[in-house]
Amino acid sequence: MAGFKSISRLARGYADICRTLARAITPFGRTTAEQRDERRGRACRELKFFAETYFPHYLTEKPSKMHRHFYRRFQQAIDRAQSPKQRGKGSFPSRLVHEVQDLNEIKSRMERIETQLNRPIFDDGSPAQHGADPERKQAINTYLRKGEGALNPHEVKLLSVDSDPQGGYWVTSEISQRVITQITESSPLRHLAAVETTSTTRR
Repeated sequence: MAGFKSISRLARGYADICRTLARAITPFGRTTAEQRDERRGRACRELKFFAETYFPHYLTEKPSKMHRHFYRRFQQAIDRAQSPKQRGKGSFPSRLVHEVQDLNEIKSRMERIETQLNRPIFDDGSPAQHGADPERKQAINTYLRKGEGALNPHEVKLLSVDSDPQGGYWVTSEISQRVITQITESSPLRHLAAVETTSTTRR
């Protein structure tokens, strides 16, 4: 949400930035009116190109495109305009750069969070899933890396869910919990009765 707010602030301040650049880009010393107009126009065109091209895609595209254009071209224009009197520290273009840097950091954090959320979860909250059962963890890793054929009978038993005569079914703990929840929600009798396994501590 903070990233979208930053984009909104940048969009609202777009006209102000162009006016600020038009004033700031004027070089010191003797120059012609044509030279000043050309430099002001170039700075505004650079900013317009950046804003119209990269803002709509900023949260989905890799930041390399933004970096190549924004930090190479627009930052150079700001530096050239501000350096004679050190105006860059508190100027609006300088604050714009910090806004985009903050937005880039927010985007990176969002991508890391999204990556973590998209990872498969093999944890149902039980103590066995938090390091108390390393054999089962190793069996899961073996199955995911090499397939069912690489499992020995003991590992197959560790990964079994339920205790039917055929040896149960292998599913992750997360899926097992979902199945149990779905059965409870879909069967009227499950709201009135409970099932407990007495021959083993496993499901």
